[in-house]
Amino acid sequence: MLTDLTGHRVILSMAYTRCHNTCPATLNELQRMQKVLDGRGEQASFVIVGYDADNDDPQSWHLYRLNHRLDRPNWHFLTGTARNVRRLAQQLGFEFWNYDTHVMHESRVVFFDSKGLYSGAVSPATGDWTALL
Repeated sequence: MLTDLTGHRVILSMAYTRCHNTCPATLNELQRMQKVLDGRGEQASFVIVGYDADNDDPQSWHLYRLNHRLDRPNWHFLTGTARNVRRLAQQLGFEFWNYDTHVMHESRVVFFDSKGLYSGAVSPATGDWTALL
């Protein structure tokens, strides 16, 4: 799927559908990024990878998108096996662990340019992401 986005700027984060704190805040920041890009007349693909491979299936993400009004065609919600999710998270610097029924994690967003090259990463709650757009 990610190779399908070659030629597009990509803004990637990880989340899970049952999160009530960090993920909604991160997605709100991503929506703010979308508005900034819209105001500039620029485009990007927003990619959200599910942390919770056991529960974040395509149907769960579909409902999540509907409930949170994230239905623009440039927003992509991906699932994977637990092993692949963990591997991607490690490669991109997303630290997480399971605690009871929760996935514990921090907010992080990774930016790639239109050639697929890493541009940088930031915690949108504490860092200045505007320089990476």
